[in-house]
Amino acid sequence: MLFQDVTGDPEIHAFHAGMRATARAAIMRLLEAESSLDLDPSMIEPVAELLRSAMTGLALWWLDNPKTKRATLVQTIIQTTWQGLASATRARS
Repeated sequence: MLFQDVTGDPEIHAFHAGMRATARAAIMRLLEAESSLDLDPSMIEPVAELLRSAMTGLALWWLDNPKTKRATLVQTIIQTTWQGLASATRARS
C-alpha cells in the first residue's frame, strides 16, 4: 500500500502515480545537475525510473530484513548505481 495501489480506487491510484512521478522528476533533476555524468538525454528519465524503483525495492526488502543497517543500504545504492553510472559514462566518452 505504501508503494503501489492494491485497492483499485482511482484516487489512490492517482496518488501513487503522482508520488512515483514526483520522485522520478527529483532524481532526473539530480542526474541533470551532476556535471560528471554525460548521459544521453534520452536516458535521463529511464535511468531515473531505474534508480527510483531500485531504491523502492530495497526499502521493501528492508522491511523484511530490519537487522540490516541503514548504512549498508546506502552503500549498496551508491556502489551499484552511482559507480555503475560513472563507469557507463566513462565507456561512452
